[in-house]
Amino acid sequence: MSITMDALSLSLAKYSGAIKAKIDKGMKHRLPGGLSDVFNVFEKHGARSNAAFLARLDELGIDAFKKRNQCENFDEIVKLIVVNINLENRTFCKDFQTQQQIGDQLKLDQSTISRHLSLMVRAGIIRHAFTGDNDPRDPKAGIVCDENGIPFNNIYYVNDDFALLAGKTAGNKLIDAFRKRDEAATEKDGTTLFQRVVNVRNKVWEETIKSRLKGISAASITTTIQGMTNRSEAVSVIRKRVEKRGDLVGMSANEQSTYINTLLKRHKFNDFGSSGALAL
Repeated sequence: MSITMDALSLSLAKYSGAIKAKIDKGMKHRLPGGLSDVFNVFEKHGARSNAAFLARLDELGIDAFKKRNQCENFDEIVKLIVVNINLENRTFCKDFQTQQQIGDQLKLDQSTISRHLSLMVRAGIIRHAFTGDNDPRDPKAGIVCDENGIPFNNIYYVNDDFALLAGKTAGNKLIDAFRKRDEAATEKDGTTLFQRVVNVRNKVWEETIKSRLKGISAASITTTIQGMTNRSEAVSVIRKRVEKRGDLVGMSANEQSTYINTLLKRHKFNDFGSSGALAL
């Protein structure tokens, strides 16, 4: 049975606080093309109808769908991911920064969210956005901890195989939507997909960094940098900060140089050269 626009809006609101706020004001909501196609499939058939995905789980020795509630929980988490995906950067952490927040939205335990996200990583349909040289299917590969050993919030990247959970027809529409939005974003501001994902991570982690690492808050860093006249010392301070939160993972030498020089400008270092970047 087809879903009317009002009913669909209400269904989407279950997975997003921002959408719910719109619905509460009497507004309707619709997902962009590609996302709407896969969501409709998951809403009608669940997220476990792709036989190739089930075969992959068998190959990995994962038997996650013995009980009805396990199936339902997987479907719900997959639909929440779809509703919150940003097509420009392939992440889904706009509304949800922690597994606990996802659990609260779906009325599930955090341990259930963690278990299913780990399953998705192992199956290769999502991955940690920054895994370095580690196996991208290792659920622990992208974990970055602060100086006290407490993990920062995970940033997950949605692979093409996630879209194909909905089958080739709907899945390829989402894959094409990813490609088009990536190309449009690059043409608009010159950013690469990797740079956009780095920006997402920095925004998500900023509040965590401020609360856990008060000594290197944005305000204190700016004050420290403004008081420096030695560029080497200023670069050292900035570099230590970004290394602690994993900003430099996956960046080339030139990308690191450009990124650090941008932060020096942001924090108003007063002895900055005209170009800043060192060509290597």
